[in-house]
Amino acid sequence: MIFKDKDGELRIYEYGGNVSSTTNYIQVLFTNADLTLSVDRARPEELLNLDRGNVDTNMSYSLGADDPILEPLSLSMSARLDDSVNTTYLKQWLSGVTIINSKTLVSTKATSSVHSGSGASVATKAFADGRKMAYNVQVLWDGTVDLGYNMQEVYFPPDQQTINEGTDAVNLNMNGMIYGDVTPMATFSSGVTIQK
Repeated sequence: MIFKDKDGELRIYEYGGNVSSTTNYIQVLFTNADLTLSVDRARPEELLNLDRGNVDTNMSYSLGADDPILEPLSLSMSARLDDSVNTTYLKQWLSGVTIINSKTLVSTKATSSVHSGSGASVATKAFADGRKMAYNVQVLWDGTVDLGYNMQEVYFPPDQQTINEGTDAVNLNMNGMIYGDVTPMATFSSGVTIQK
């Protein structure tokens, strides 16, 4: 079976753990089948060490700085907007508000870990700007063997969310930066949709 966009579902989750035992999420319906994501983090650069500039049996590689591991990964997608409260909720969610439909949203920043160049698991850190909200984004394609990805700690910079008007639809172009881990998944995380 070949996966198609109609087999998939996209959800954006907040943390919820600091406020209640319930994690809220929003389903992004009417997506345009243009999701683009990186499936794993970069690794440190391999630095070549030569014996006084000579290529011989004494040459070796050493690991460079861990900076590439922490560079945010890009995430992009778009959705057609409709005349419903769901469009309002999605626009609010991406703007970084903390309350939608009387539900308090909590940032997922500093709730996951990444692997250092040496392979050790290291907890991520909070943003210096406490007003920035990060979320977990999950996508799952349903099939005989499901395919899905969990992108942790995704920040949506307000200036990179754009609306594009067309003859047939008005689209919201969403651009995020993934600061946490990207892992395969087979089922969605539990939670409660804010769209009720």
